[in-house]
Amino acid sequence: MPGTSETECTVRLPERRTHTATCDDTFSGDATVHCPLSLDARFVRSCQRCPRFEREVFSGAQAWVECRVPLAAADPHGSCGELMSPEVTCLDSELDAERAAEFLEFAGVTSAPVLDDNCVLVGIVSTTSLARVRLGSGLRLEVEDAMSTQVVTLTQQATLGEAARLMASRGVDRVPIVTDDGHLVGVISAMDLVRWLATRLP
Repeated sequence: MPGTSETECTVRLPERRTHTATCDDTFSGDATVHCPLSLDARFVRSCQRCPRFEREVFSGAQAWVECRVPLAAADPHGSCGELMSPEVTCLDSELDAERAAEFLEFAGVTSAPVLDDNCVLVGIVSTTSLARVRLGSGLRLEVEDAMSTQVVTLTQQATLGEAARLMASRGVDRVPIVTDDGHLVGVISAMDLVRWLATRLP
């Protein structure tokens, strides 16, 4: 149990959700929060067993976890895990390329991380690469036939400065955020950085 002598406060942690289109036309996903104590992603279901957990809050399509933490842990550290996008559109590597293109168009995104059956990041695919393989062959092709496996990633502990420098040097506007063992937990975009900066400028 938390010590009674330490000064604590309640923090509201936004839930991050991954939505993965699978090859059997279903969607899988899970909800995580960025824990201010461990500085890692934690599944919401595990948060509910934590003695610091207070409640889960819902408002429309948004959800948060409220928990009590030491005052020193309440301030944002400026890490990618804290600022990454709350919703991530993903694709299963075995999903049909035609269905994947339809899904990306429906989701309104031009690229998406590609996951294996264990939610490990194995590549990234764009609408352009999907169109290229669909036009280049009469065969039934899957996402893995169009994806790039050369993906730059960051961990949750990476700073926003590191994210900005990586985006600038690689010419990308989105970077997947992964755990040490390669599991995708979110994506940080250039717009996430702009929003964070906007809250700190006069």
